Amino acid sequence: MKLEFENPSALIYYNPEIHCIEVHWNSTDLFRFEEYKEVLNQGLKLLILHQTNKWLADTREISRISVEGKDWLERDWFLRVIKSIKKIRIAILLPYSPLTKLSIDHTLNIDVLEQKYFQELDEARGWLKKA
Repeated sequence: MKLEFENPSALIYYNPEIHCIEVHWNSTDLFRFEEYKEVLNQGLKLLILHQTNKWLADTREISRISVEGKDWLERDWFLRVIKSIKKIRIAILLPYSPLTKLSIDHTLNIDVLEQKYFQELDEARGWLKKA
C-alpha cells in the first residue's frame, strides 16, 4: 500500500492489490471538522486519480462525528462523489465505541451507494476485492 495523505485525524492509502482507497481514522480527543473535511476531500481526489469506486473506511478509532460533519457529508461530499464516481462501494470497519457506531450507521444511510459493515479488516478488503 502507498501512503497518499495524512493529517492528525487520518491516513489515506491507495491499495493497488484491490484497487481501493483506504482511509484509516486515528483516535482523537475531539472531532475536528476541518480535518475531517480535508481527509474526505483528499480521498475523493484520490478516487478520481486512481479511477476507482472502492473505498475502505476504517472507523474503529474515529471520534464521534458532529452534526455539522454529518450534514456536510450528506449535503456536500456525497453529492460530489456521485457526480464524479456515479456509484461507490464502501466497506466500513465499525467503530469500537457504541455511540460512535450509531453516528456512523446514521451518517451513511444513503441509497446511492453500496455499503457493508465489517468487524475485521481482511473481510472488508475481501468484499471490495470481489467487486
